[in-house]
Amino acid sequence: IERAKGKLMEKGISEEDAYRQIQQVARDKQVTMVQVAQVILRQ
Repeated sequence: IERAKGKLMEKGISEEDAYRQIQQVARDKQVTMVQVAQVILRQ
């Protein structure tokens, strides 16, 4: 999750917003935050 946040932060997103974004996608897709992070890191 930390590495995924870092990848999002490289695009100009704050750490807090990056975390919230991962959290929101996980909630919307009904998957874990780890699964969302893995997808982000694969991109």
